[in-house]
Amino acid sequence: MTNYQAKYDTRLLYTQSYTTEDDVQVSSTTYAVIWALTNNEEPVSSRLRVTLLYKNENTVITPVQGLVEQWKSEGWTPMDEFADSELVFDTHEDFQNHMMTMARSFILGIPLNSTVETPPDTPDDPVNTRTFDTNDKRFKNVNSKIKNLKGLDLKGKTPSQPGIEETATKDEGNSSDDDDDDDWL
Repeated sequence: MTNYQAKYDTRLLYTQSYTTEDDVQVSSTTYAVIWALTNNEEPVSSRLRVTLLYKNENTVITPVQGLVEQWKSEGWTPMDEFADSELVFDTHEDFQNHMMTMARSFILGIPLNSTVETPPDTPDDPVNTRTFDTNDKRFKNVNSKIKNLKGLDLKGKTPSQPGIEETATKDEGNSSDDDDDDDWL
């Protein structure tokens, strides 16, 4: 069995089923599918519908027909159909899984009996895990500058906020075009 790397995931949305007058079981199952062939690719999402027609005969499922369709702007478009008169399945789920494996094979372009692994995420740049010695002479100037920071002396009018004292004063020599400064705040 060959192993391929791709991102591929499905989510069951809903299933409908009924039995015909000839005792043929009909089920229609709709899936959301998302896939990407590489990590660098944006994932593609789509809807698939798998329709199964089969008979329950002597504890096995005998397929009558299987159809995989993909939703496109034109509506449901046939993707593939089951055409193997020799295969029988133990359960309805086995037949369903076989059809979904056919859809995966078609979408990813891989053989039917292959396996798919999600490729490992490409690692980010390595993180520097060294600890820095803050007593290093290169950091002494930085530390002294941080300790010696003084409060900023703001000029101009500041908006009033409860619990905060207004310490700044407005320059008296401002031109009249500064009068609209409060309008855009």
